[in-house]
Amino acid sequence: MRPTSSRGSRSRTVRIAGLLLAGIGAILIALMAVGLWRSASGGVPAVGPVSPAPEPTGSVPTVAPTDTATAVLDTATAVGETVTVQYSLPNGTRVRSAIPPATLAAAVTPGGGLDGAVLARSVDPALLGVVRPAADARFRIVDHRVTIVPARVGARITETSLAADVASVLGAVGESRTVTLHPEPVAPARSTADARALGVTELVASYRQEFPPAHYRSVNIGTAARYISGTLLQPGQVFSMNDTIRERTPANGYMEGWIIGPDGVFTMALGGAVSTITTAMYNAAWAAGLQFVEHRAHSIYIARYPPGREATVSWGAFDMRFRNSLSHALFITVQVHPSSVEVFLWGTREWDRIGTVFGPWTDRVPYRTIRSSASGCTPQDGMDGFRITTWRTFIRGGREVRREEFRTRYLPSPRVVCVPPPAPSATVTPTVTPGPPTPSPTAVTPTAVDTTTSAASP
Repeated sequence: MRPTSSRGSRSRTVRIAGLLLAGIGAILIALMAVGLWRSASGGVPAVGPVSPAPEPTGSVPTVAPTDTATAVLDTATAVGETVTVQYSLPNGTRVRSAIPPATLAAAVTPGGGLDGAVLARSVDPALLGVVRPAADARFRIVDHRVTIVPARVGARITETSLAADVASVLGAVGESRTVTLHPEPVAPARSTADARALGVTELVASYRQEFPPAHYRSVNIGTAARYISGTLLQPGQVFSMNDTIRERTPANGYMEGWIIGPDGVFTMALGGAVSTITTAMYNAAWAAGLQFVEHRAHSIYIARYPPGREATVSWGAFDMRFRNSLSHALFITVQVHPSSVEVFLWGTREWDRIGTVFGPWTDRVPYRTIRSSASGCTPQDGMDGFRITTWRTFIRGGREVRREEFRTRYLPSPRVVCVPPPAPSATVTPTVTPGPPTPSPTAVTPTAVDTTTSAASP
């Protein structure tokens, strides 16, 4: 004898239950029709004798037994007794719910099926929903190599699966009307095969940006790195620095740090130092040959960045965006060190090399010196303003295929010297000494004396 699979057994059970439900539906429809006929004909008197029907004339046919009685009996069994459903949740809790006869009868559809939405009204909400979420295939870098973490199929109990499980025990009685629910499989959005097809196989480009160690830099750069690392950029998709690292607020993990303020004077504000990781992202995209959609250099030149090849962002004002102009997806990872941040772009290389040509510094504008006695004054070195042209070269097969030009203008940043605040001026109160009357004074022209300390000129 060929063994029968549990799935085939369950299908036959569901089919049998379907036939029973079809009978239920037919009988319910017939009862409704009879009720309508009786209503139209005045109905049957509730009290009083019923006259016997006249004897039929002629021969009385013999009626062979039919399935009607069996169907009625099975119908009464199907909806006349509670069905219990149960399932063990992922946390180990076993949940049981009883579906009463009234709900079973209400759930029967004209076609003889079961309406899972009606059945769900008597079921614990904990049973309906995701039992085990699906997991997409993802990339992980191990020993500087790309590996794929396989996808995982999830499972959930739905109204459809609930109806199928309840239907499978409608022909049973007593304890046999308890069923353990069978979740439906939930496919991941990205299968393992999908991940392999993306072409994320090797390091395309990387860039390491140094920075002076400081607590606020470690916090803000580290926060931005956590938002960026793990980003998967499909071909043609645009990466937005602002959208990815979010608004620089304490709720998003950022603290105050130094930023470039008005007139090139540094000031404290939330998110200081995110331009460091922005510049690292910009240079990694530069080295991969990606297409820049939007970028802006700092208003003043900061010596640790490559001149004309750096970028900054400002929430609500300007962004740094680039498009994945390669033929395969890019997987982005970030590593933060005590005094540097490193960005890696993983995918499939399309260029042998991306080069940079730096032009001369031209149109220099000397910086000025500011002497400040303001509270919280912080000294800073000055830097001349200048212009520079930078070219990005694309090398394939040992020759330059094309070249892109970028022009950048830096404003001068002032030298700030902090000086002590001026001393407060002395106020003299005259003392009057009583004495004999004095003769009227001779008219004297007063001499004005300046008692304030003038600020040093810039």
